[in-house]
Amino acid sequence: MAKIADFLKVPGYNARRAAESTDSDRDKLEEELAKIDAEYDKAAGGSRLPDPPEYEKLVYDAPGDEEIAARAAEELEAERVAGVEKIESDSAAAKAAKETERTAAAERAEQTKREISDSYDAAVKAFASDALSRGLARSSVAVNKTAELESGRARALSEAAAEAEAAASAIDGELAALEAARVQALNSFDIAHAAKVTQRISELTEEREKRREEVLKYNNELLEQANKDARDKAALESDLYTEYLNQLKLSGELGSSDPAASARNSAKYEAVRNYLLAMNKSDAAEAVRTDDLVRGSLTDYYYYKLYNEFCK
Repeated sequence: MAKIADFLKVPGYNARRAAESTDSDRDKLEEELAKIDAEYDKAAGGSRLPDPPEYEKLVYDAPGDEEIAARAAEELEAERVAGVEKIESDSAAAKAAKETERTAAAERAEQTKREISDSYDAAVKAFASDALSRGLARSSVAVNKTAELESGRARALSEAAAEAEAAASAIDGELAALEAARVQALNSFDIAHAAKVTQRISELTEEREKRREEVLKYNNELLEQANKDARDKAALESDLYTEYLNQLKLSGELGSSDPAASARNSAKYEAVRNYLLAMNKSDAAEAVRTDDLVRGSLTDYYYYKLYNEFCK
């Protein structure tokens, strides 16, 4: 059925209005009406559901290769120090025992020399006393016997010295062997320790990569869940808004039974009315009768309310 406004339109009026009023006022009204519609649409459909929960991603500060190597060395440092100390301690104890043995051998050699000299001194003294008592002190027999005794002393002392030197040489050889064993033990220990450090680096690197994979998997699952939540929310909001609009459509007039829509229509009425009040009376009446923006923005109720105010 035709409405009153359809009979009141004056052909060519929109062109005359563009010349009689400033474009900026009408543009401002159009912007304000669009803003009201946007705010209404947002209130009607965009905020029906709360935002999905925010998931906190895991952050893993993965150690670098140098950091892992330093950690492995640090973890095994106490073991390295203890191992080196034991090797050095055992070697020092063995060397000390040999040094003690060397000292004891040297003391025994000196004691043997003193005993040999004392023994020969006693023999020479006894022979001299016997030769004197027999009147042979200056005889060739006495001289030869004394020379024989001194020669025996010299041989005995030489043999004792040779034995002492052989014993000392044997101990020197054992000390050299102990030093070689110490060096070998340290080298073997260093090799074994380096292998342990390498193994520990491998373990720590494997742990790092495993942790990286776990964190990546967890964060990817969170991202998938967040995306799903967003899709579900958008789909549900779309369904709710479509249902909402259908219900309004079935009610006969959009906004007639909805408080939010009524508020929007009232706000648009106030915006148009303020726009008309800024004009002179005749221009306002012409706008009410013929301006599509005015008519198209209002429900029948608000349009006829303005028509009664400005056109009668």
